[in-house]
Amino acid sequence: MLHKHTISTGIIIIYISLTVTLYAQNARNNHTNTPSINDTGNATKSSSFSLDYYNTHILKMRVSAFYNVPSYWFEEGQWETKDTYTQVFGSDEEIISPYQINTIKKVRYYRYTHTHPLDKNYYKNNEKFLNRFCFYRFTGKTLIPWVDVYLFALDMETQLLFSYALPSRFDTVWSNYVPRDWVALENHPFIQEYFSDTAFYEFDPIGYVNNDGEIVMYDWIVKQNALKEKDPLINYLPHFENYEHEASSNGAGYSPYRQSTLKPNDREKK
Repeated sequence: MLHKHTISTGIIIIYISLTVTLYAQNARNNHTNTPSINDTGNATKSSSFSLDYYNTHILKMRVSAFYNVPSYWFEEGQWETKDTYTQVFGSDEEIISPYQINTIKKVRYYRYTHTHPLDKNYYKNNEKFLNRFCFYRFTGKTLIPWVDVYLFALDMETQLLFSYALPSRFDTVWSNYVPRDWVALENHPFIQEYFSDTAFYEFDPIGYVNNDGEIVMYDWIVKQNALKEKDPLINYLPHFENYEHEASSNGAGYSPYRQSTLKPNDREKK
C-alpha cells in the first residue's frame, strides 16, 4: 500500500532571497549558547518503528502536475547495497509522475547510513550518537536538466526530519533555479557566518514520518517555499526559532538536540 503526503518543494527548490539578511539577523538573535557537535541532547527513543523498518522500506516520491509539489512516503521494498555506507533503489526505468510535463525519469533514491554523504569525517568524533541518522538523496532526469537533490536526514530514534545540506550554486533553466554543488549544511558560508559550530540536528526539524509511513512537513517550511524571491537560497535555509515545545507529530518545534542554558521563551528576553 502506498502512503503519500504532500510536502514542500522547499526540500527541492531553493531561494537565496533579498530577505536573507533580515532572516539571518532574526535567527541569530534567537541563537544563544551554541552547543558543540558532540552534544546529544536529552532526546529518547520515541519512534514507533524499529531500525530495521528503514532497511526494508524504500523512499518513494511523486510530483503534482500543476503545482510541482512533491510528495514522499515509505513503502515496503528492497534497497540495493552499493557500498558499506550506501544503499540505492531505482533504475533507468524508474519514473516519478509519468505522463506529466514535470516527469522525472531514470530516478535513483539513495540512503546513507553510518556516514555523512557530503563529509566523510563528520562521524569521526561522535559516531555512536550520529548512527541514529540516515540521509536521503535522489537523482533523475527532467525535460532539460539532470537533478541531484540532497533531501533530508531522518532521525530513526524520533522520526524527525532535518535539513543536512545546502547547494553552493544554482543553474538557471527556463527561469527556474536548479541547485548544484551541494555541501554539508555546516560548511555552507551562510551557516558558517550566522550559526558557526551549530550541527544540522540542532536546527528546528522540518517534518516527521507518520506512523503509517507518510512524510509530513511542518507549515513553516511549506510557507517558506511559497516565497517567490529573485535570489536563490531562502527556501532551503534551516530555522532556529523560539518555540515553546520540541518538534513532534503534534506540530513544529525546536530540536530535541538543541542545547542551551536558556529556555526557548527566555531567549526572547535576552
